[in-house]
Amino acid sequence: MWSSRFSVMNKGKAGRQKEEISLTSSCSKICYRGGFFYFFFVFFMSLLLLCVSCGHWHLLLGCIPEMDALGEITTAMGDTLNRSVDPCKSKNLSLSDSSPAKTILKMYSFPGKLSPKLVDLHFLEELDLTRNYLEGTLPKEWASMKYLRSISLPANRLTGEIPKEWGSLTSLNHLDLEANQLSGNIPSELGNLFNLTKLILSSNKFVGNFPEELAGMKNLTEFRISANNFSGSVPHFIGNWTQLQKLELYATGLEGPIPTGIFQLEALNDLRITDMNGENFFPVNLSHNIKILVLRNVKMSGSIPPFIWEMEKLSVL
Repeated sequence: MWSSRFSVMNKGKAGRQKEEISLTSSCSKICYRGGFFYFFFVFFMSLLLLCVSCGHWHLLLGCIPEMDALGEITTAMGDTLNRSVDPCKSKNLSLSDSSPAKTILKMYSFPGKLSPKLVDLHFLEELDLTRNYLEGTLPKEWASMKYLRSISLPANRLTGEIPKEWGSLTSLNHLDLEANQLSGNIPSELGNLFNLTKLILSSNKFVGNFPEELAGMKNLTEFRISANNFSGSVPHFIGNWTQLQKLELYATGLEGPIPTGIFQLEALNDLRITDMNGENFFPVNLSHNIKILVLRNVKMSGSIPPFIWEMEKLSVL
């Protein structure tokens, strides 16, 4: 920089004018280029905000790999993805993307199978495929989806077992597999789902005893396993799930006695147990928060304790 200034000072008038013109021209070029890039940046960001605010973000999604994966997924499920239609406005597909780390996918009236390609929707958090005609098994490949926190697959025609690999879905807090044709034992690996708050396995063909590893699910607020073919006694560790609010055991195949700890869970407000072999007795103590209490055909003996008639919140008995 100093040498440039020195050469300018030692030149004649004509030389100085020439040098000044050269420097001015260079500065103009730099400013012009900088202004161009600034204008392009502002234009791009404005376009991005406009697309998001107007609900036309799918114009930008068309060139990312997730859109291709979504096409393959819908094909596997028995439909096709129309790229010219905003997925948020599709009759069969609802895809919302309110932040870079949140995607909610809903599909309706699909007759195909669950696709392992779902793993290519890298930021998928919630999957709801309720009341479809989906067949086949639960893809073990989904176990790698680290952002997935909710799986809802009730009222389909799914078969097979729950993959033990799903024990890696540690972000999961909601798992609903109700009203399918799933079978086999409950994998002990599900005990790793310590963030799970709702586990619904009713109306399937599950068998066997509940593994002790499930005792670690201490954040459960809802546990429903009705209409299955389980064996053994009602798991005693359910009495340690202090956050549990709803417990539904209609015709599970399990046998009594019902652990006394279940009746004493303070957060419990909905308790339904029916069609159970084994001797049972009316509880000496019962959570004062109980609103619904169903103990039907469970071979209960003894007298109904007087305190039940004094429970202010009890509405169904």
